[in-house]
Amino acid sequence: MMRTKVLALTAILCALTAGCGEDVEDNPPNPCDQQQPTGAVGDGDHELEVTQPDGTVDTIWIHAVSPKDGAGPFPVIVFAKGQDNFTTFNCSPDGPPPVDTALADTFAGLGFLTVMVSFRDQSNHAPGTGTLRPRDHYLLDTRAFLAAARWAWLEHGKGSRHMAFIGHGLGTLPAMWAATAKMPELDDLQSCIDPRTVILAGGSANLIDWNNVTDENYAITDLNVKLRMNLLGLESLLLNTTSAHARSLAMQAETYSVPDVVETDLTVGPLADLIFQDLEVPGLNLLVELGFRAAPADTGLHPQCAPIQGLPPLCLLECAERVTHFNVNFEPYIGDLSHWASEHGSGSIGWWAPPAKTAPAEPDLSTSVLLRSLHDASPVYMAQAMHTKRALHMLATGDQNNRPEAQQLLVDKLTSLGVTVASPAVADPGGAACGHGDYFSVPRSGCGWVHLVTELTDAFPQ
Repeated sequence: MMRTKVLALTAILCALTAGCGEDVEDNPPNPCDQQQPTGAVGDGDHELEVTQPDGTVDTIWIHAVSPKDGAGPFPVIVFAKGQDNFTTFNCSPDGPPPVDTALADTFAGLGFLTVMVSFRDQSNHAPGTGTLRPRDHYLLDTRAFLAAARWAWLEHGKGSRHMAFIGHGLGTLPAMWAATAKMPELDDLQSCIDPRTVILAGGSANLIDWNNVTDENYAITDLNVKLRMNLLGLESLLLNTTSAHARSLAMQAETYSVPDVVETDLTVGPLADLIFQDLEVPGLNLLVELGFRAAPADTGLHPQCAPIQGLPPLCLLECAERVTHFNVNFEPYIGDLSHWASEHGSGSIGWWAPPAKTAPAEPDLSTSVLLRSLHDASPVYMAQAMHTKRALHMLATGDQNNRPEAQQLLVDKLTSLGVTVASPAVADPGGAACGHGDYFSVPRSGCGWVHLVTELTDAFPQ
């Protein structure tokens, strides 16, 4: 009787602990690994529908390249590009926007199914001139990024759920948000996605740092260089006064025009106080000419604008320069953005007391809707947990976006969330400074490529 009781007790213990019997698996299968792809659409350009939290649907373009040899499944790289004057506007309304296919091919050559993500301002369904449907860098961009990740796993035909998220410049924001846990607005698209690493290059996942107006800009003496810098400053102003302001006000409209933004800001108060009341009429008029009206049709007066007829001048910087010269009596002092905006207004593009390199204090956030929205959209401040346990962060000393304090802020944030962060010094062995466009250059491997390959190798061991 005693032996029977012992055997019965042993059976119960074995059942409870799953520790007995040859047919018990040490590592039961992950249900996510059992999910099978439902499509096999393959490489190339694809339009992808992305459902947003409010139920609206955005259409974005993605570009996919898979390794030439083998049927997969391959680990996936999802790449979020940065943003410049071309990608602020819908400069390719009749087809897919240009992507760096050479970089995608190089990633694929490392054995990764690679998906390059464009965003909601670059599609056949986005407005051309007159209005702007801005990128969001926060939830809308991140859901686009995650939708592309799920597509790579379930629809491409050769992808797996094991991924590396890579962001360049402003793309560091959606790349890091995509790897951030405890975000109910993202849960549905993060299900079963397994990011093994997040690689951030040329940015600090920090809109406040990115949009900071620095002393270096005002020290430029070459008028042509100064004009280029100020055109990019106006583009930054345009970007902030639409995407950041609109999101902070929870505006639901699909598109925004300059009058819409001004009127809305005036009803709020702080936004107008920060920017529009400080912007002189010539500056606002130029902003409209550059970003919201089609490039001049008279190619005799504006030959630089011939390639972009029907598109905003900022789709081509040479055209934007010509329009600026034509619409403003160009004198030496005109090259300075502060001629159009007061010191207060210029500083409020990112921070009214440049250079800003550290986290803002709550009293500052309480006085500026713009600053608050930039803060809340930056994962370096707001992320609560991470789905990945490793990261690589690269910010070269020759990159105009380099802010050592902001870089350290990001490293400290990731470390506090349990992430092991590699933040190597990037330097060209030839001695030349590494710039913003050099992180993925194979010939200049010390500028980032060697570190990226090392990170991918360690994150995806054979």
